[in-house]
Amino acid sequence: MRALLAGLLLAGLPMAPATSASVPATLTPYVYLAPDEQNKPVDAEQFVQHSALKWSHSAPCPSDHQLAGQGAVSAAGLGGGSYQHQKKGGWPGCKDSGTYYRSNDRVRPHEIGARDGMYLDLDNGRRGVGSTSAPVYYEYEAKNFITYWMFYPYNNGPLVQNHEGDWERVAIRLDANDKPVTVAYFGHGGSCVKPWASAPKSGGHPIVFSARGTHASYPREGDFPTALGFSDHTGKGAVWQTATAYDARTRPWFRFGGAWGEVGESTHTTGPGGPGAKNPAPDWAAPACA
Repeated sequence: MRALLAGLLLAGLPMAPATSASVPATLTPYVYLAPDEQNKPVDAEQFVQHSALKWSHSAPCPSDHQLAGQGAVSAAGLGGGSYQHQKKGGWPGCKDSGTYYRSNDRVRPHEIGARDGMYLDLDNGRRGVGSTSAPVYYEYEAKNFITYWMFYPYNNGPLVQNHEGDWERVAIRLDANDKPVTVAYFGHGGSCVKPWASAPKSGGHPIVFSARGTHASYPREGDFPTALGFSDHTGKGAVWQTATAYDARTRPWFRFGGAWGEVGESTHTTGPGGPGAKNPAPDWAAPACA
C-alpha cells in the first residue's frame, strides 16, 4: 500500500476516491487535459439548462424556429420526444409540411437533409464554462464492455473543427468475469486499442490524454496526425478524475436525437449527436495504439 501511495504522489495524480466495488466506479478514467485547455468538461444538464432548443431550416427557407427558450428546455422532453417539428415544404412559401420529427428521432441537422433538424443552441457566453468537477457518463454491459462518455461545451479545433458541444469517449472491454481486457481510445484518426496490462493506469483507473481543443482521447502525451488534415496535441495539464459517474441510459436527455450545439455549414461544424444516437461498443479489431 505504501508503494502504491508513493507511486501516485510521484506521478502527480490524485488518489482514487472511495467508491463501491461496482465496475462503473472502479474503472472511471483519469483524464489529463492539455496544459492550456480553455474548454473544460461540463455537466450535460447544465448545457441543456443554458441552451435554447431550435429547428434549423435549409435554404432558401433560412429562418430557424425556436421550440423552447434558454432555461425552459426540458431534458426529459428531449429524451422523451415531447418536442416536434416539420420540415419546410420548399420555395415558394416555405410552409411547414410533411412528416413530424420528434426530439428522440434521428433529427441532427445534416443527417435528415441539408441543414434541416433539431439542435440545442448554447448561450455563447457559456462555451468556456467548465471544470474538472464535471461528471462522466457511462454505458455498461456486464461481461462485455463499459464505455465512458465525456462532455465538453465547446470544441475549439483547428481548420473547420470549431463547434458547440463535444461528446468524447473511451471504452474498456470486459471478460466473462467482468475484468478489463482491452482499452479503446477514440481519436480523430479513428480508434485504437491497447491491452489492459500495458495501458497507462493509476490505482486501477485507466489514464486518458485529452487533446487540446478537440478533446479526442489518446493513451499518451504527444502529437497525433488525424484524417482531417491537422494533428491533435496532448500533454499533462489539469487532471479530471471523473469521480462522479452517471449511467447515461438513465439520464432524461439520453434519447435526444438532435445536435448538441448550433448548426454549421457542414456536419463537422455542427454540434454532435449524443450517446443515445451512437453505438457505444467500439471495434475491438481496431489497430494497436502507437
